[in-house]
Amino acid sequence: MKRVCVLLDGDFPPDPRVEKETESLVRAGFDVTVVCKRKSREVAAADEWKGAKVERMLVKRWSKRRSVDKLLDYFFFPFMASAKFLKLHGRKKFDYILAANPPDNLLLVANAIGWIERVRVIDDFHDPFPELVAGHARNPFFFAVLEALESLCVKTASRVITVSRICADLLEKRGASNVTIVHNRPDESFKPRNNRLKRRFGKFVLFAGSLVEQNGVLDFLGALKLASAEMRKHGVKAVIAGSGPLEGRVVEFIEREKVSDFVSFIGRIDRASVADYIGASFAVAVPFKRTPITVIGTPNKLFEGLRLQKFVVAADLPGIRAAAGDAVIYFNAGDVHSLSNAILVAAGVRKGRTPSAALLRKAAAASAWSSDEKAFLKCFD
Repeated sequence: MKRVCVLLDGDFPPDPRVEKETESLVRAGFDVTVVCKRKSREVAAADEWKGAKVERMLVKRWSKRRSVDKLLDYFFFPFMASAKFLKLHGRKKFDYILAANPPDNLLLVANAIGWIERVRVIDDFHDPFPELVAGHARNPFFFAVLEALESLCVKTASRVITVSRICADLLEKRGASNVTIVHNRPDESFKPRNNRLKRRFGKFVLFAGSLVEQNGVLDFLGALKLASAEMRKHGVKAVIAGSGPLEGRVVEFIEREKVSDFVSFIGRIDRASVADYIGASFAVAVPFKRTPITVIGTPNKLFEGLRLQKFVVAADLPGIRAAAGDAVIYFNAGDVHSLSNAILVAAGVRKGRTPSAALLRKAAAASAWSSDEKAFLKCFD
């Protein structure tokens, strides 16, 4: 039996992409161990998840400042994860390391350990790291350093995986070869469990995700304000699910604008509930701002909405258009008037182009993990 060690700078579960990859490897007969973070002492240091072993490490809080703490965490965790890998490798020899970014230095350290221990390393680029950081730190020199680091990663990996053709092209420009595209599509178990949410909320558009600026939650609120009269008139509502730095702004908006009659903020929902909320909605909103990472991004909610044959109201950005084609109702990124109009078109309140039922069925069939699973498992031949 072949053995795989997955290195992840984050909690597990939940991580939709790593969960699907882990399940696929277990089903294919691999012995899988996931090395990840332990977010608190209440979480088990070691357990099993759907046939895979999970080893968690409690990460020290380095600073009271979140930005400093995250930076130090990025630096130290790869060495902690590598030390854990070497300890486990001494007990049972691994054949593969599957290292997931961000950050890229986790991949680089994994590549070095793999070379020393003669273990094949597959680097899984969830996000090109220079573009991910560029939205927060607009320093050309810093970007060049990160680009050089990523170039070193892709050149020293046994194999490179990423989420889209656009990301693959970017990594190939940085020196990657033999890049495999594995999209962030949901697996076949992604189905609504009940329809009670329709009775609770009525006809609603859903925003679900991290409440950060680049995800466009403030634009979404602005669009709801513009559309408020028509939404109230036609009984159209909005549900916002998620957590993050802008959570207070969301609550403040609902109270200040007195829109609680048609806008509901429900906080963070677990992965099992995401399908329920998407299934009960008439549309899923993906109101990304234009940033270096969102220009090339293909978010989970895009594929999840398409999988359940829902209208997806999305920013017209290259990564989204390349992944979804005409199966999406587009608006101009950053334009709240355009977003407002797209929501009302999806609701049937205003006239405009919407994807046909046949196109949505075709998009749903193309938005399943099974087609990506084959490409993913070939990396372990």
